[in-house]
Amino acid sequence: MKKLLAILLIPALTMILVACSSIRSHDAIPTTEVPTEPTDPPVECIFEYYDISEDGEGWLAIEPTEDMLFIQSLFDNIPDEATPNFIYIEQLSEMSSFEYHTTLPYDENTGAYHCASVFSHGPIDMVFLRVPEGTDIVSLCDHAKENLNPRKEICCTFEYTYILYTDTTALFVMGNGELPEQIQAAFSEKCPDATLHFFCTN
Repeated sequence: MKKLLAILLIPALTMILVACSSIRSHDAIPTTEVPTEPTDPPVECIFEYYDISEDGEGWLAIEPTEDMLFIQSLFDNIPDEATPNFIYIEQLSEMSSFEYHTTLPYDENTGAYHCASVFSHGPIDMVFLRVPEGTDIVSLCDHAKENLNPRKEICCTFEYTYILYTDTTALFVMGNGELPEQIQAAFSEKCPDATLHFFCTN
């Protein structure tokens, strides 16, 4: 009887030992957390739109559009030492000097955004256009090339001017130091089909 009981207990004890062994081996596996690289906060932006409010004409703070956030993203990988402290991004309308900033005739079907910042490393001034499909974007860029006067934008001389375009977007970049080149490189990275239409040094 004792032998029979011992034989019956062997499988049960074996299962218990295997279970305990697996629990110990599981507990012994070290868990390593993958360190997450710290990400720099996005450049502080002020998003505005020039409109006629109840109190009269003026600048109104607005929720950023997708294109405004795209402009902000162009600064994401700029080295810290060259990053502006903050930038203004305004949605252009006829009331907000669309023609002044773009050098183009006002077109309500064209989305236009003006981005400006002034900081210790010098100013940056940009215009981003989004036009309907089928628009002759090259002609628009040619017009800007002939009429763009960087000095009039914020009353200072810029060292570099870039004009880039895709089928439905265009970017005019003016500024000093390395920042204009970094911005145009960021735009080209996000829009691989972008064409550098014009570049000059003043």
